[in-house]
Amino acid sequence: MGAGLFVVEGDMTKADEAGAGEEVILSGGRKPRVRRPRRDGWTAERQRLFLDELAATCNVQAAVRAAGMKPGMSVYALRKRSAAFRAEWAKALAEGYAKLELALLDRAMNGTVKTVERGNGIVDKTREYPNGLAIQLLKLHREGAAMAEVEAGSEEVEEVRRRVVRKLSALEKRLSGEDGGA
Repeated sequence: MGAGLFVVEGDMTKADEAGAGEEVILSGGRKPRVRRPRRDGWTAERQRLFLDELAATCNVQAAVRAAGMKPGMSVYALRKRSAAFRAEWAKALAEGYAKLELALLDRAMNGTVKTVERGNGIVDKTREYPNGLAIQLLKLHREGAAMAEVEAGSEEVEEVRRRVVRKLSALEKRLSGEDGGA
């Protein structure tokens, strides 16, 4: 498809007509239309710069500035109208938070160097370990690990499968008119 970085879902014929940097806009059940970005607007390149900075900092305003845009609500308007941009935004934040978590884990495990200069001119270096941070990270890990261990048993999965099949059969009957016209 020749469409730009972010194409809103829609009529694929219309999406195929979209050029680089353009997006297909859906509006209230009407025929989709192609929107060409303004030169001073959120071009594909500016979107990529924004998302890269968002992944690095988890800071929307810093990311807006890195993209060369003026602070304001335009990035939120773009996020609202473009499902693809919304998805990329979520991925960028997830990446940023993963980096932050790694940095915090490193700090909790390896501590930070603290330099203390004594009155007699002797400089001592020690490591400080943020125990509160370490405890919070352990709690989060424990909750995540516990959730990962809880898997649906095969009986539970089989029951869900049976219910889905029953619902699909009932829907098929209703659509074909076999349910007595109800």
